[in-house]
Amino acid sequence: MCCRDAESERVAHLLGVNCSDLLKCLLTPKVKVGSEYVTKGQNKDQVHCTCIHASFIITSRCLCSLLQCLLTLYGRIKTAQQRTIIQQFGDWYTTR
Repeated sequence: MCCRDAESERVAHLLGVNCSDLLKCLLTPKVKVGSEYVTKGQNKDQVHCTCIHASFIITSRCLCSLLQCLLTLYGRIKTAQQRTIIQQFGDWYTTR
C-alpha cells in the first residue's frame, strides 16, 4: 500500500512512522476479541470519524490539564499577594 496523498505523508512524517505502515494500521487495525487478536477492516469514512474523535479527546484532555495548571498558578499567586499585603499592613501597623 503506497501513500497517494500529501496529507497522509505529512502526518506520517510528523509522527515519525512510515506512511504505508500508518495507512495499513489505520485501515486494518487489530482488535482483541477474547484472547485472540482479529483484524478489523474499516473504510475511509470510519477511519476519518475515529481520527476526529481521537483528536477531540486528546485536545479536551490537554485543555483540561492546562486549565488546572493555570488555576493552581493563580491560587499560588493570589496567596502570595495576600501574604505580601498582610505583611505590609503589619509593618505599617507596628510603626505607628
